[in-house]
Amino acid sequence: MKCKSSDDETIEIEASMFNDFILAPPQPGYNESEDIRLHISVLIDVCKEQGSDSECLGCVCSAWPDSLEIQRVYTHNPAKSQPQLYIGPHFRGLSNELQQEFSMFLKRRGLNDELSKFLHSYMMNKDKIELIKWLEKTHSHFEFVRR
Repeated sequence: MKCKSSDDETIEIEASMFNDFILAPPQPGYNESEDIRLHISVLIDVCKEQGSDSECLGCVCSAWPDSLEIQRVYTHNPAKSQPQLYIGPHFRGLSNELQQEFSMFLKRRGLNDELSKFLHSYMMNKDKIELIKWLEKTHSHFEFVRR
């Protein structure tokens, strides 16, 4: 997913399907078994265009059903063909002030817990959506044959 957030800034988001889970303690009043919390890996690039060049702030994030957690923050230039070898320090190793600034930077751009909730909802329904599209496409072929 790619969008422009301002005249000189582009945001690109890449999300995986569910790729991990954790077992959470059971919630009071619900089934007594442990609850499974699914995980989605998310890469976020916020790029500032500067002439013919652009510099990007990248984030490796974990999208949980109710929160978006930053794991690492790094910078890179997509125009350079060399791969990025250093992907920044662990986010939790940064000072609290720096963690808050990075979090606010993303939240001001709509990259927040609501995005994580949307991604989880979308991924849960992705198979259903693709099946419906496939059925619509194949149905049109059968309609054509019947005429």
